Amino acid sequence: MTNQTWFNPDYINWLNDNPNVMYEAGASLFVYTLPGKRQQYYESPSFQEIKNKVTKEITAVVDALGFYQDSAEVELLSTLKDYENALLVLGLVFNIIMILFIIISILLIFSLLMNSVEQKSFENGIMRLVGLSKYEYVAMIVTQAVMFVIPSIVAGYLVSIPLLWYGLIKLLN
Repeated sequence: MTNQTWFNPDYINWLNDNPNVMYEAGASLFVYTLPGKRQQYYESPSFQEIKNKVTKEITAVVDALGFYQDSAEVELLSTLKDYENALLVLGLVFNIIMILFIIISILLIFSLLMNSVEQKSFENGIMRLVGLSKYEYVAMIVTQAVMFVIPSIVAGYLVSIPLLWYGLIKLLN
């Protein structure tokens, strides 16, 4: 036991009131289940915020019960700390993959537009000859780009929603 415990007046009074107690006797483990909906303590993506919530709750209980612990350790927090670094690396990998997909999609759209402009050079020349201005020509190319992008975005959302729903169900079960 620490000096803080030995010199605590409440502890000394308790020992005086209970002369048959062995001084070294005590609990080596305290098990506590967080009250209410326990997932609310672990919902934050920040490990530090989770640690603060859980430690605050545990400290309040330990103080209310009158324990004078040498140290308080929450095993779940230790396990979460181990996973925090793994999740950080995994998040970075997913971000890199997402950036690569974005770059590839930009290059594909650019390639499609360049092919379209090159293949329609005769038609574009006729349109310019008839009176199409440079700004209208640029607007036509931008409209064509939007026509490539919007169906891709809609298809991406339509495919991702069922996949995310399936992943959420698997995660919660």
